[in-house]
Amino acid sequence: MGMSKPMVFDRVNDYVTVGSYESVYNGNFTLAMWLNPTNVGTTYQQLFGANDSAGGGGGIQFSIRPDGGVELYFTSGTATVDQSSSSVFSTGDGWSFLVMTYKPNTSNTGYNLYKDGSLIKDETTPDWSSDTPDIDRAFTIGAYNDGSPIGANFGGCINEVSLWGTEFTLAQVQELFNDGVPLD
Repeated sequence: MGMSKPMVFDRVNDYVTVGSYESVYNGNFTLAMWLNPTNVGTTYQQLFGANDSAGGGGGIQFSIRPDGGVELYFTSGTATVDQSSSSVFSTGDGWSFLVMTYKPNTSNTGYNLYKDGSLIKDETTPDWSSDTPDIDRAFTIGAYNDGSPIGANFGGCINEVSLWGTEFTLAQVQELFNDGVPLD
């Protein structure tokens, strides 16, 4: 991992706000990040997300659950997808490469979740891309932001967060994990 300086989050009040990418809701995308959680097993910890300020109007949340699973939650205000996988992280695991892809408008609409270059979840979900969410908050890394007090703070380090407007294949995910070198 060609590690630059990671963002360090204290689970109290640290987070990073980045630009809004509403186009994520209307097409394929891939979200990737390196992370090293320091304390898994107490509460939800949001890794990446954006929400509306009124609640219920739209949003995306990508979080670590208290049981160490990873949860992907999308809502457009009319359609909601709440998918998760269990036992992805434990305290003391060290650095992991987490990638989530989404593919709408296909016969197999859904998402894939990868850890360290391996597929750990392939889930078919409802297609919510035709619903337009009402997002008026920027994406936030390391905490939940719906305009109320920031919460669900992450504890640990996150690095190299990337968002692409295309769904990556397994080979592309493995190449990212391997610092750009294709795996045989």
